[in-house]
Amino acid sequence: MEITEPCRVSPALQQYAWGRQAPDCFVAKLFETSRGPYAEAWLGAHLNGPAYVKVGSSILPLAEAAADFTNSALAKVLAVAQPLSIQVHPPADVAKQLHAADPENFPDPFAKHEAVVALTPFYALSGWRPVAEIAQALTLPQFGPVITDEIRGQAASPGPNFVKEVVRRLLSATPTQIAEAIEAIPQDGGTSKVDRWLQAARSWYPNDVGLLFFYLLQLRKLDVGDVLETPAGVPHAYLHGECLEVMAPSDNVARCGLTPKHIDCDAFLSSCDWGKTSTAGSPVEEDGVKRYTFAAAPFCIEMLERGALIDKNPTRSRVVVALDASGEFVVGDQRFPLHGTESWLLASSLPEHHIDLDRGKVACFSARS
Repeated sequence: MEITEPCRVSPALQQYAWGRQAPDCFVAKLFETSRGPYAEAWLGAHLNGPAYVKVGSSILPLAEAAADFTNSALAKVLAVAQPLSIQVHPPADVAKQLHAADPENFPDPFAKHEAVVALTPFYALSGWRPVAEIAQALTLPQFGPVITDEIRGQAASPGPNFVKEVVRRLLSATPTQIAEAIEAIPQDGGTSKVDRWLQAARSWYPNDVGLLFFYLLQLRKLDVGDVLETPAGVPHAYLHGECLEVMAPSDNVARCGLTPKHIDCDAFLSSCDWGKTSTAGSPVEEDGVKRYTFAAAPFCIEMLERGALIDKNPTRSRVVVALDASGEFVVGDQRFPLHGTESWLLASSLPEHHIDLDRGKVACFSARS
């Protein structure tokens, strides 16, 4: 079936407990009849939550309406109200091993690179802190019950495996040791942003080893429009805010804390690439369009805030998310209104077309080979 006009897309709603309850977030606005929590809107062909497209009088899975989304990136809109788990996505070689050994918890042999673009101020833990900062953190009283004198002695001149050994020791601590460590964290917190986020997480997970990772991972704040890339092998946890997220199509997650879900500390350790980190940055802007591309991942994002995005020779399909927007799609001499927060498919079979935007934002997700 050749698609010759913009088609409405119905995303899949994921109601994870960490999502926002209030209906004022972008995820909620994409769904008119559902109730919170509003965690994620999935805009892809994932089997656990495929998006559907209205083509004429037919309702088709996105993969059927746009073949270039079949095995490509999964795009999401997220509304994070409380911290997600301390997690890492295993690199390809580790993913194959984990999938072979435990296919229930690691359901595929693929790596997952992901990236977020902030729609509101967005906070995350992502990537290890510099070794010197981690070594300094070990002098805090809260690490006394869980870090051995041997590891503490290495802090003055840390070797290449220092961070790995620190994390290994934390994840092998007994429940009693972890409770003593958490008890040593001042209840009134401190003045730094890290202290404030740690105390917020503590209210949800009061005796969790994941709280100590606030001293080991970098706290990232993204302003609206900023991007954070997280390659496979880099530990992270989203803390708060709304964002667009794109990722490779894998379900592999190794968690070690701040979650009621399955925890596998051995898999977490083996999945960490101790030499990699996440990368924060800004897009390239051209003709009023902000473009985000990722060297290690098969997807890109285009963000339009005012003006026009023109595609004279479409070669790939786009999933378009309007965010409190007002404007129109123009295809030949036809015009299709665009308003509010809604999602659309611009198939690669469309003739020359463009988006005219008067207000709000439009985000376009596309896959590339």
